[in-house]
Amino acid sequence: GGSVAWSITAHAGANPTCSSTTALSSGVATCTVNGGTFTIAGSPYTIKATYSGNSDYSGSNGSVTQNIALIGSQTAFVSLTHGTGGSLRKYTDHVQVTGSDAGIPTGQVFFYLCANATTGCTATTSGATKTTATVTGTGAAQSPASATLTSGKKYCYGAVYQGDTDYLSSSDTTTDQCFTA
Repeated sequence: GGSVAWSITAHAGANPTCSSTTALSSGVATCTVNGGTFTIAGSPYTIKATYSGNSDYSGSNGSVTQNIALIGSQTAFVSLTHGTGGSLRKYTDHVQVTGSDAGIPTGQVFFYLCANATTGCTATTSGATKTTATVTGTGAAQSPASATLTSGKKYCYGAVYQGDTDYLSSSDTTTDQCFTA
């Protein structure tokens, strides 16, 4: 017998509540909180359970502190495509953004295109040209087609995912995105 009462206290902002609870059974009770309720801004949270006690056991309580942090992400090169006919030397870089929790991040990817490059391309590479694309619901992102590139010249793309409210930024700026037009 006895019951468990729950309280959740946020460091900042509104205090979340249990969206559902289970009654005490075999010494276990649960508090379920809806997804998205805990935020980084509200972290850390103190979660407290208070047992009322019964004729055999006295009441007690315990608490735990839970920190909420951003989830890691990975940006990986998928393919490099080019147009046909008069657009043969217009290239598009394709990447995939995934969360370390197997989730799909949202937000923006900055693509950098560098000429005369063989070791990758970043925002700080001299002459880097930046474009922006939105991550799709499947985690894919692709750069807008480049301007017509010079035949025989070496180029590299770099892709930098900007992160969102749940995921850290990540990038792929390695030579796997280098090519000769």
